[in-house]
Amino acid sequence: MARPEPKRHTEVERARAVRGQSRRRSLDPMVAERVEQALARLRDDGRLAGERGRRLSVRVDPGLVAAAAERIGTENPTDIIESALALLASPDPFVHWLLTTGDRLPEDFELAI
Repeated sequence: MARPEPKRHTEVERARAVRGQSRRRSLDPMVAERVEQALARLRDDGRLAGERGRRLSVRVDPGLVAAAAERIGTENPTDIIESALALLASPDPFVHWLLTTGDRLPEDFELAI
């Protein structure tokens, strides 16, 4: 008798799982939403492979890992690294706009009220 294939989780499901944990334990409730949006942008751009197939082995300062774990709301090293990489690979477009415009609106900007 053949064994059933184990269910593979998508990035969105993993991001939602991280978000759920983050909202329970994170000091910063915006972190999980930012991670989920970053993963969604990367997925929409076709930059994600759809599975956790790459294995990394790194040495990292324990304080850095602890701080990231606290912000993300999980102790799972895979989720910590995946979240950090997603935020680095797909930064918030508003932050990019704000930094590149010198914190100023264009001269012809009109507020649509």
